Amino acid sequence: MLSRSVVADPAAGPGNLTPLLQVSVAHLLSCTRRWGGTGRRKDSMRSEETTARPSQSKRLAIDHLACTHISDIAAVKQAEVRECEDCVKTGARWVHLRTCQTCGGTRCCDSSPNRHASKHARASEHPVVASAEPGERWLYCYPDDAFSEY
Repeated sequence: MLSRSVVADPAAGPGNLTPLLQVSVAHLLSCTRRWGGTGRRKDSMRSEETTARPSQSKRLAIDHLACTHISDIAAVKQAEVRECEDCVKTGARWVHLRTCQTCGGTRCCDSSPNRHASKHARASEHPVVASAEPGERWLYCYPDDAFSEY
């Protein structure tokens, strides 16, 4: 979710809210009800027990305020092979890799010339990817533009 700045209209008077501020307040109240009233982002991460691989148990800390697609991830799918399955077919190169959390396919990022991961997300409606890069532990949701580390 993109952050938005809100400016109160001084001409509207002290008790009146501009329409933009009303929408932002309504959104904040909706989010607060949805996510247990914390109203916090990254510092409110909650850990849950999950398994990333059948033989390995990990603690998965997901920012449950990021979006419902990300908070629905129970186990992070890892890349089976570190290559873009679509680039390999065409002989193209990639920059970074992303693994789809719905089907487990690994494709190239938006910095790569072909942007296969985002094309796959749009075509298949698979919303969430995980970084397949060594040392990176994050999830990204395309439709909600939301990010969470784990």
